[in-house]
Amino acid sequence: MANEAEVLEFFEKAGWTIVDLVNLSFAEQIAWFAGAEAIAGIHGSGMTNTLWSPRGCKIIELFCDQYIAGDAEWYRPMHGRGTSYVDISIRSPGQCRVWTWTASVPH
Repeated sequence: MANEAEVLEFFEKAGWTIVDLVNLSFAEQIAWFAGAEAIAGIHGSGMTNTLWSPRGCKIIELFCDQYIAGDAEWYRPMHGRGTSYVDISIRSPGQCRVWTWTASVPH
């Protein structure tokens, strides 16, 4: 994401806790997701941890508008167990393969 810092700042100002899963053990990742009221993230393997999210959790997943892998369909039925799931496609300024897309952040 071309403007990742701006997007992170938006979420921080809105009161969200930013968690980088790369440095967490599997057990720590489960604990973070199991205790979350809401989860937002870029589509990827880390979002699989939403399996551990509690009932009532709000889940927002960001996608490039040109994403066509077709593996996101399993998220929707998975979250039929009391979570709210929204996927947002974000317009990319070129070929999505390089993942240099920009999210619109309201000011």
